[in-house]
Amino acid sequence: MRKQAFYIVGILILTLIAVGCSSPLSAISKTETDNAEIAHGDAISSRAALTVLSHYYDKGSFNRNYTSYSTAFTDKTDDVNVDTGAWIVVRFSNAINPSCLPASLDATANYPIKVVRTEDNQPVLGTFELRNGNKDIVFRPVQRHWLEPLSGTEGSKASWQGIKPNYTYKVTVSGVVDVNGQTLASANTWTFKTIDVDWGLYFVSKKQADGYVYMEKYVPGRNNRYFNPSAKTMIYTHGYEKNAVINDYRRENMLYFITKGSGTIPLGLDTLQYIIDDGWNFGIFFWDQFADEPDEVKNAEAKIWKTSNGFQGMRYRVRTGFGKGEFRTTNQPVRPLGEEFYNIYISALAGNTANKRIIAHSTGAQLGAYLVRVISDRVTNGTISQSYVPNRLALLEGFWSKDAKSYFNGILGWTKSMWNGEAIRSIVSTVKSRHTTLAIEMDKHQNYMCGDSWLAIGDSNYDLRKMVCVTYVYPDFIGTNATNDTGDRHCYARLYYFWTYASKITSWIESHGGVTSRTADSTIRSYMNNGTSNYVFVQSGGKNSATPLDDTFSRVSLRNY
Repeated sequence: MRKQAFYIVGILILTLIAVGCSSPLSAISKTETDNAEIAHGDAISSRAALTVLSHYYDKGSFNRNYTSYSTAFTDKTDDVNVDTGAWIVVRFSNAINPSCLPASLDATANYPIKVVRTEDNQPVLGTFELRNGNKDIVFRPVQRHWLEPLSGTEGSKASWQGIKPNYTYKVTVSGVVDVNGQTLASANTWTFKTIDVDWGLYFVSKKQADGYVYMEKYVPGRNNRYFNPSAKTMIYTHGYEKNAVINDYRRENMLYFITKGSGTIPLGLDTLQYIIDDGWNFGIFFWDQFADEPDEVKNAEAKIWKTSNGFQGMRYRVRTGFGKGEFRTTNQPVRPLGEEFYNIYISALAGNTANKRIIAHSTGAQLGAYLVRVISDRVTNGTISQSYVPNRLALLEGFWSKDAKSYFNGILGWTKSMWNGEAIRSIVSTVKSRHTTLAIEMDKHQNYMCGDSWLAIGDSNYDLRKMVCVTYVYPDFIGTNATNDTGDRHCYARLYYFWTYASKITSWIESHGGVTSRTADSTIRSYMNNGTSNYVFVQSGGKNSATPLDDTFSRVSLRNY
């Protein structure tokens, strides 16, 4: 019995040691142990419960009446008219354990702050960070872009996921753990409504390993994932965007989307990868809600130049349901889009002395030209420094409507009505004479199929070609039918320009009579026409294949097409 008793006591002692409790062999007296346990219990009971104290939207309020774009965004505490570039900040009572933040963008089930669009429960993806002594969790939404294949000859369309205008979003806070291991007693939820219009500069990633392209809006005073403030920078702006808004705010993303005759060229080829890999920032100035004028492109281009323009003013289109939209003016800008572009440009590139390039497509060519003219004017009068002047302006398949417009009278020193093409020629003439290193190029991707004036709805602006470096590209692999193929050829211009920046493609084209987006600015400048001796690079080979790696060119006297 005595041996058995000793055996049982031994087992008890070992068990106590194993679970980490004090054993009778401890040097701590029983009284000390009791006092320590009482103190430990009091500490646990005295800890404040983990609760949500408040939330706000970092840079969630945009003042369209700003005096400086650099101070246009401020934090917002109410849940209406939230800017699409806002970050959501949730403040807690206790410091948060960083381990509760997800490591993966797609691990939405583990998000401590979940945001979904109420219309269809589409999740908003984002990343997380801690602030304020780890008591604030910041949810930083991302924009994810991809191509959505369509059937038949329609090719594909650009789609994206993120915070969009005029939607209601539901926020749920749950699964949060503080540094003491405490969790929220219950989920915290609310909804917010975004403002119904968005315009601005978005910086772009190259296509990532997950197959997506990402973008982030430039907001002054905040870091941007895809923008290095001191790096060389290309800024692109799009043109007319018919029905983009009612298709869930469709936006361009530079992934190769043309299926007609493209052979082995992969759908979704990232045409920007060569530019970004070479150290460039790439930004897009989006004005899509203003450019979506389904009945008349003249209504869209007028917003570039003047707010009271005699057409449809500064109205913008808003999605109101699946395939539905309406025009509004409530939150319209108080300046024309050309001035908005300028203000954003000088804010984003303040202090940047690296190479800069403006690339403008279609109707956006007018916006790009306006920007360069205003920069030039402000440099000339000493308002801003010479470093803001871009090194190059590319006008890709520029569109200028026909007929004189009275809104030109009284802007940029003009005193008369003009055709849009005439206004662009005036701008080019002015900036060419002021800035002798500025290279200006333009290209056309049509031919005889739609004439030289866009089936009579536009202005050929032939005299502009006597002032700049000109290239005619003929993507006949797409087709040569004016009704069916003009649009795709028109859009191919931007893909081709970015794609040909690849060093291998540039080496081929330059050795076969042409120039590309990678060709030196000084070379493009040397090829600019002067009104007397005028030439054009004309594609002579490779017209029937999508790849530029068989394109050849001849430089000949300027002609229509």
